[in-house]
Amino acid sequence: MKRPAPGSTFAGRYRIVRLLGQGSMGQVHLAEDEKGARVALKLLDPAALGDHKALERFRRETKAGTEIQSPYVAHVFASGVDEATNTPWISMEYLEGQDLEKHLAARKPRGPLAPAEAWALLDPIFSAAAAAHAVGIVHRDLKPENVLVRVGPDGKPIVRVLDFGVAKYVGDALSRSTAEGLGTPIWTAPEQGKRTRDLTAAADVWALGLLAFWVQVGGRHYWRAANDDHASPVDLMMELFRGELVPPSRRRAEVGVLGMFPLGFDAWFAKCVAREPSQRFPDAKAARAALQRILAPKRPLWPLGVAALVVITAAVIAALLRR
Repeated sequence: MKRPAPGSTFAGRYRIVRLLGQGSMGQVHLAEDEKGARVALKLLDPAALGDHKALERFRRETKAGTEIQSPYVAHVFASGVDEATNTPWISMEYLEGQDLEKHLAARKPRGPLAPAEAWALLDPIFSAAAAAHAVGIVHRDLKPENVLVRVGPDGKPIVRVLDFGVAKYVGDALSRSTAEGLGTPIWTAPEQGKRTRDLTAAADVWALGLLAFWVQVGGRHYWRAANDDHASPVDLMMELFRGELVPPSRRRAEVGVLGMFPLGFDAWFAKCVAREPSQRFPDAKAARAALQRILAPKRPLWPLGVAALVVITAAVIAALLRR
């Protein structure tokens, strides 16, 4: 695929600034639209037009980016096919930052996160998945590499969930085979490897549970094999499908991370990674609500105590004055 040169115009409406990335199926460029606003311009290699899977993934990403209503999902502005080169394209919100894994690796000091710090990263991820599930979309590949993070001026993380190209529309016959949407084994639910089952939002809940563990311990995986450089893919698959699903509090110690999980996290996690999908939280909204009660910062009680003291004091003074 010929690369558009910086400064050139693409599709009659975008000025190419620079290449952001390139893969086997296309390229992503930083570009400016007609008003000078920066966008991420994704181009599909015209040679891939004959590849049904690649083209269908491109179309799904376009559809998902316009249908999911969430500030935590990269918004799709427009799409089309460049007549001059027969190149399909998508213009999306341009996002600066680094993926979640690099973000955690850059933290100082390294190590486990406090509950409030973990929730600041996890809440947007769960909210984005919940918005997708609300319109019948299952991401199927939630993992740190598909989460972009940058630190805002106030020091708080700004989070976006990326890559809905492998997303499944519930009830879409074209997506019922999981052959093209297996995702990444460390994060994907067991049913994603079974062609005979339709995927539901519970598949994303599995990944969200593993992400919640991974974030809180500062980047260590729940699966033993995933933390072992000498383990084979077979070791990982055996653990994923048949290994004991031990409580996170126990696994945390096994992977060498000191400290404790908040009360209730073990039970919450168990309801995310049950191997039978029907035994999990039904979707990200339900999983998020339960996790919020465990991790989200609690409102301090002392203002209520002060208010009560003021009321009691006033009542006592009024009673004394009436004597």
